[in-house]
Amino acid sequence: MNIHCIYKNKSGSICKDYGRRSFRYAAPVLWNSLPDEFRQAGSFSPFKTLISVEFFTEVLDESVDLFSEVRAVFVEVI
Repeated sequence: MNIHCIYKNKSGSICKDYGRRSFRYAAPVLWNSLPDEFRQAGSFSPFKTLISVEFFTEVLDESVDLFSEVRAVFVEVI
């Protein structure tokens, strides 16, 4: 991991951790956070399908929740 000290003061180095924001660090962290089903996909095509289904399911769930909240507010107003 890349650690870069930006300056030193009397008590020692003040370091900024740039490594954790790098692709080299973030990509494996993201990959390891995926469910096993995603990581064990045999090729890119099934992986892409799994990611798409997961993403759109989440988006639709949030949209339904938002619609329900708006509808509840609208019903209260009427």
